[in-house]
Amino acid sequence: MGSDEAKGAPDMLVRAIIRAIYDGDLVMGQRLVEAQVMARHGVSRSTVREAFRRLAAEGVVDIVLHKGATIRRPGQEEMIDLLRITEALVGLNARLAAERMTDPDIRRAFAEETAAMLDAAPDSEGVDYARLRTRFHRALLQAGGSVELARSLPKLQLHLIRAYTAIPRAAHVSSYRAIREAVLSGNGEAAEQAGRRHVTLLIDAVRAGA
Repeated sequence: MGSDEAKGAPDMLVRAIIRAIYDGDLVMGQRLVEAQVMARHGVSRSTVREAFRRLAAEGVVDIVLHKGATIRRPGQEEMIDLLRITEALVGLNARLAAERMTDPDIRRAFAEETAAMLDAAPDSEGVDYARLRTRFHRALLQAGGSVELARSLPKLQLHLIRAYTAIPRAAHVSSYRAIREAVLSGNGEAAEQAGRRHVTLLIDAVRAGA
């Protein structure tokens, strides 16, 4: 393995494990066996251990001495607490984005990117839909223009909660459309409420034990 490939291997493995969580191939509480991960992804033991270390730092796995890494199982209250923070931040980001729709370049970029995402969403599955969700939120962050929100929201690691909560696809996509319409209307209050309602779908699913 060349030096450039070696440097990028832990990042590749981190992405692969997160994709597997999104796709349901890995579940909460599942142990990640070093030898199996090495064989499946064709990487070295040092790469696996570095990837596990990064995933642990991000709250995706728990590492126990002599037992290895396990996909983390956040408790219900922990998930709800995290989502309440997310609700406020997503709502704020949507408000900021709406307030910037007077800029034609920002408006055009947001409209085009989110329309493309929503057009593809109904026919996507598993990890592909997860990528589309990420695409929508990235477009919203860019439209909002807040450097601090762009730093903070990705660190909340919501993929663990999203992967383990069952929300009907139609309701999810409808929620994204509501955010898009409110942002494009330029109404900050309506956009914030739409953003908050989107996150409450997850909160309700967690409370229901979905």
